Amino acid sequence: MFKTPPVRTIDRFSPPASPVILSPLHMKDRSMSLSEHKINEYDLSIDDIDSPECEMFPSQFSAGFEATSGSSVVDFDNFILSGLPSSKRFNAEELLSQIHECLLVQYSYQLNRNVIGEGSFANVHTCKVVGAGELTATFTVKIPKSKRMVKQIYKELLNYKVISDYLFDSGLNPIESPFMNCYGLAFTTNFINYNKRDVLPCLISSCLDSDLRLLSYSMLKNRESLTDLAIGSTLWWSLAKDLIDGLTIMKECKLVHSDFKSSNILYDSNTQSFKICDLTSAISEEDLINTTFENFEVSLQYCAPEMLLQQSSPNYSTDLYAVGLILLSAAIGSEPYHEILKSRNNSLIFLNECIKKNKVLDVLGVEQHNILQANEKEHKLIRSILVDRLGLEDLRALF
Repeated sequence: MFKTPPVRTIDRFSPPASPVILSPLHMKDRSMSLSEHKINEYDLSIDDIDSPECEMFPSQFSAGFEATSGSSVVDFDNFILSGLPSSKRFNAEELLSQIHECLLVQYSYQLNRNVIGEGSFANVHTCKVVGAGELTATFTVKIPKSKRMVKQIYKELLNYKVISDYLFDSGLNPIESPFMNCYGLAFTTNFINYNKRDVLPCLISSCLDSDLRLLSYSMLKNRESLTDLAIGSTLWWSLAKDLIDGLTIMKECKLVHSDFKSSNILYDSNTQSFKICDLTSAISEEDLINTTFENFEVSLQYCAPEMLLQQSSPNYSTDLYAVGLILLSAAIGSEPYHEILKSRNNSLIFLNECIKKNKVLDVLGVEQHNILQANEKEHKLIRSILVDRLGLEDLRALF
């Protein structure tokens, strides 16, 4: 089970000058894809890519997706349906339509075999589009560890699609949103150097510099003063705004993230902004109704007290509490309850009791306490979330 009424968002992001989400299948303007915006950053048009024809599943699938025979489309749809998660928000036909809008099967990819991230269900690699030359952008690809875990890939894709559609319908630029840009779905058969036999769906996303956990650790060492915030005041407030904006958007999309933690927040050094990622555990309000606490895998250090006291399912309040812990971590440069976990006498029972009694600020070390005391505004916001348990609307008034 454990792993170790909002403000209008239109006022927070400027609308794009031109559409940035394009459909590779020409099915719908708001479909997810490798956007021309991303490719053109490198002065390279998609039309210039001389990519060899990919082998799809079924084998007839290639760049000319629309021209495939009716029988192969049926086979492909049956293959997709066999791996889709159940959903109260969408029926099977709607789920299938959502998947079709996100396909990126007209490209071939070169996979970097080095794993840059590993989760319970999937590994993350980097990749490039074949035939684009040295100037092509680098993307990340999330590949499930086995056939048994493909549902998690589809689920995450659909969650990104819900957010992407919301941003599009609101006239917001996805590239400026506080979410990682997920471009769409490919299959392992799209990778020219992937040798395993299983045909697995995989997510193609933007490749960013670092996650917040690593950023905090690295910047902590370069502070001018021992009482400075780990990531500095400017970046810390940028993080706070991005996370609060992200929570607001997720609430408007009726999605609960369920697994907020510092390693699920990515940093973009080009824009000095932060991006929420890993929507594997995110769940809609409709699906939350009949979901029990035991069905969730959550990170113990980022649990709200009520999740252990009452075995309550994740909700908007527990998401916000986890965001408070993320802000604490970015301030002090270490994970919540670090002092307990690093102790030789650490006890899981003691950690559980500290979480239940909401003692996260009481078990900080002396140096960590000094950081918070020296940064009153940041300390106030952290306490407002973790101790006072203010709601999203009240928190926005503090900015």
